[in-house]
This record gives sequence, C-alpha cells and structure tokens, in this order.
Amino acid sequence: LQRIDYEDPAVFALISSGDTDGIFQVESSGMKDLCMRIQPNSVEDLTAIGALFRPGPLGSGMVDVFIDRKHGRVPITYDVPALATILKDTYGVILYQEQVMQIARELAGYSLGQADLLRRAMGKKDKDEMARHRDLFTQGAIKNGLAADKAVAIFELMAKFAEYGFNKSHSAAYAVLTYQTAFLKTHFAPEFMAALMSTEVNNTDKITKYISDARQHSIPVLSPDVNHSGKSFSVEGRSIRFGLEAIKGVGGIAVDTLIEARTQKKFTSVLDFCQRVSTRKVNKKVLESLILAGAFDEIAEVNRASLFASIEKLLEHASDEQEERELGQSSLFDAFQADDIKLLTPIGAIFKSESDWPQSRKLSLEKQVVGFYISGHPMDGWQKICDDWLGWNTEKLKEYTAPPPSKAPPAEGPPMMGGRQRPQRKEIRMGGLISEMKEITTKKGTRMAFVQFEDIPGRCEVIFFPEAYAQTQEMIRQAMAQAEPVVLTGDIDAGDEGNKVLVRTVEWLAEAHKNRAQQVVLTLDTGSASPDQLRELKKQLLQFRGNCPVRIQFKDAQFKTKLDLPKTVKVSPAPQLVENINRIFGASVVQIQ
Repeated sequence: LQRIDYEDPAVFALISSGDTDGIFQVESSGMKDLCMRIQPNSVEDLTAIGALFRPGPLGSGMVDVFIDRKHGRVPITYDVPALATILKDTYGVILYQEQVMQIARELAGYSLGQADLLRRAMGKKDKDEMARHRDLFTQGAIKNGLAADKAVAIFELMAKFAEYGFNKSHSAAYAVLTYQTAFLKTHFAPEFMAALMSTEVNNTDKITKYISDARQHSIPVLSPDVNHSGKSFSVEGRSIRFGLEAIKGVGGIAVDTLIEARTQKKFTSVLDFCQRVSTRKVNKKVLESLILAGAFDEIAEVNRASLFASIEKLLEHASDEQEERELGQSSLFDAFQADDIKLLTPIGAIFKSESDWPQSRKLSLEKQVVGFYISGHPMDGWQKICDDWLGWNTEKLKEYTAPPPSKAPPAEGPPMMGGRQRPQRKEIRMGGLISEMKEITTKKGTRMAFVQFEDIPGRCEVIFFPEAYAQTQEMIRQAMAQAEPVVLTGDIDAGDEGNKVLVRTVEWLAEAHKNRAQQVVLTLDTGSASPDQLRELKKQLLQFRGNCPVRIQFKDAQFKTKLDLPKTVKVSPAPQLVENINRIFGASVVQIQ
C-alpha cells in the first residue's frame, strides 16, 4: 500500500461503475449512485464524495451543482482570482471547513486562530458571533484591496456553504482507505474478497452479499474441505476456499488438530481421517458439522446421508485404533497402505447405506452449520427468472423510497402509531426462500409471524398479520423445512428501520412459474451462433420436454425473423433449461413469456 499508484484509471473505473461491494465507505446504494453520477478520477474527487454524501449537501442541491460543474454542464466561476487556487479541487464549490478558514486568511488577513473561531461560529450558526465576523471579514478584505460589496458577497457565500462544510482532513483519510480497498478489489480480487469474508464471518448478511459479489466476478467460492481449507477464508488459484473455523460447532482446537495431522500427509478417506485425528479433540459434534458442511465430500467413501448415519460406528472403530496406538500395541493393519486397508475392511462393516439427501435438504442442512448456502443455492436458476418476471428482489426492496404520505389514511389495514399519516403502499411480488420465523400472539389472542425472506442478493423481513398467517402458516413451515422457493405477494412498508413487506398471499414458485409460462422465446444472433451451439440447443430442448411452445427470434444486421418450433418440440420452462441454454450461447438469450 505504500507503493501503489494513486492515479490508476482501472481503480477509478471500478468505483465509477458502482461495483463497490466491500469497498470502504461506498457500499450503500446511495453511495453507489453518487459514485456513478460523479465519476471520480482522482483522490480529491473521492474526498469530495465523502463530504457530499450527507443530508445537508444532498438536500440543498449542492451535490447537483458540484456534479454539473465537474462534468462541464455549468461553467466554473470565481468572484475573485484568489478563490481559484482554494476552490479548484472542488470545482468552485465551498465544501470543506478548511476552505472557509483559508478564504478568511487569504482574503481578509485572518490569523489561524481567528479563522478557526469563524469556522466554529458558522458551524454553530451563532448570529451574534457571525455579525462580529462579518464586520471583521469585510474590513480585512477591503484593507486587502477588495471592494466592499464584493467582500460582503463572498462572506455571504461562505456563510451559506459553511452550513454544510465538512472537515477535509477527516474526509481525505476516508478517501485514501476507499482508494486502497478499491485498488485491492481491482487488482487482487480473490485475496481481497477472502480477507473481507474472514473479517465479516459472523455477519451472515454481509457474507451472503460478498459470496454473491465474488461469483458475479467469476470467482468461485468453494465449500470447506478437510484437505484444503485453512482456519479462515483462503485463496486457491482464482477461487476462494471456505475456512473451517467458520463452520458452527468446529472450534479452533479441532481445526489446529486437523491441520497438524494433514501436514504430514493429506487424508485419503474419512476412515483415514478418523484414525489419524484425535477423537477427543475432533469429537462427534465436530464430525457432524464437517459432514453437513460438505468438508468430507472429496474423500468420503459414501454419500453425506450414509456418512452422517455412520458416525457412531466410525468413532468406535477410530477410538479402538487410537487406544491401541497409545498403549504401544501394533495393529495387524500397520504394515498396510491406506488403500490396502480399504480392500480388507468391508465398507458395510462401518458405513450404513442410506439414500442420499435431496439437494434442497442437503443445502438446508449445510446452511445450519455454515450460516448460508455455499455449495449452491435453492434460488440458483430461479433468480434471473424471478427478476425478469416479478421485477422485485431483496436488493431492490432495500433501495425503494416511498412516495410522500397520502393526506387521508386508507380505510383498511392496521392503524398508524402515534397518529402519523400512513405512507402510500406499493404492491409487489417477489420470489425467494423462507429462512427463519418468529411467531407471536397479538393482544387479541391471534397469531402472527415475522419472517426472514431471502434470495441470492440478500435478505429482508416480511410480516404476516393474523389473517394472512392463518391461511399460510402450514405452507410457511413446509417451505422453511424443505428450503423450497415461494412467491409472496404483499405491500411494501417503508420505515426508519428499513423496508419490509406486509404479506397477503404465498404460492410455490415452481407452480406459479409453470402456470404463467406461455412461451419460451430465444433471441439468437445469426452472425455468432455456431452449428455446434445449435446442436447443443437441440439436445437441451429435447431433454426438457413439456407443454410450453418455443419460438426462436433470429437477428441480423440486415433482417429479423422468427421461427416457431413444431408442436412436437414443446418444453418445460425449468430454471435448469434457461441456465443451460444461456450457458451454451454465453449470454442471456432466453425469455419466458
């Protein structure tokens, strides 16, 4: 960081694009929007962003003036030439307290102490002190050759902007950290994101957001693995490996023991793991967590369900082996390699044979010990469909700003607290998962619920009032237990503690999507679609047979045409079909209509 280039165009391009998840100070939606509007190209601009993103400058129109001047839409003018050197970096806008002090010193001959007193008076809006400084400033400016009317005008300008003045030294220190973190994300993205996740390991919302952000940058986040994971998040090539200490139920002592055992040789099987790692330090609880998190998937003799059902027998076998070694007794098997032992030890003697868990249950159990979905997400494949179809997700909900309150409260719905006017409500539909639920009893004795609803971008709170809850509670519990996506319909409730949804109805996502799908439309470019891609497309269409007709729209520089496929080539509009076809053509070419 002592040697980085603070004028790197790639860094400023990243910030200007709004791709700032994980970057210090500019992660919020408001900051992202401001970065995209300002298009910073210097650390001075970053310093200004920190000072501008406050209620005063945003509400006064000062931000718009700054942006218009920066981009040349409004000319930059200075009342006197001396102001140009002081206000050049902020495009003629008085933005910092230090600028107020510098103007007072340059134009009116203030001492440092006097300039600081002026800054305080302006900040506190002390009328008596301001009147005294007005006379003092005007006299000093006239003495330095300024016309009286010009001196008064400049003082009034200072007083106006000083209401929103910010401490530049504070904002500059923040700007340096903003640039440094943006530099790391630009040039060392996997390392930066891994460090960021390690720092926020106890914040589920942030970890979920950063995993999503990493994947959007084509940085895979790999599941925990007993042979490859470190204590915290680490980097493998261009991928991020999940850390073992982040798994619930796996403490530092167990991780140290595990890492020490594998330094001599990597584990070849779960049986090998249990024979070499002390079962006192890596006990039943630790093994359960490692299994559910998928940390044994690469070396396991059997599937997760069978492995989980076999823990008692596995520990019993491992404990016997370890006790013999501690007593100095050699085992008959000591002379054999691990592969030989596998041949001599029947799998059925230790491992039970169970049908593997379905993917939804596997992911649900994984989330219990990891805190979020890591090897996949129940909304994989669904998210883009929901965004295009329903138009809302948790991220858009958080960014929504309610219109001004209506003058008259609506006839229906729960009353407002404290007699405040009710804001206008907006109806939305949103697809996602029900992850947590808190049920309460109202004063009338009815039941209602506060629910955590999540999709790939994040999570939010949704509220089921008694009537809606009575109609949907069984479905809510089932959706939560099975990690099965649903579509909810309700109204946005915008408040100081964030936007929530007051839910009216819930339906299964797969069923709702199946009922709304009328046609699958593919838009293909004739100049870039290859015969191999079209052959792969045919395979996918035949694999996902169903009742939905398919239309292909061909586009070319000279013409556009459409082809409705025969009735014998109807498909099921499953998320996997959409995902597979988009992957074939390397772009989003599928629309469900």
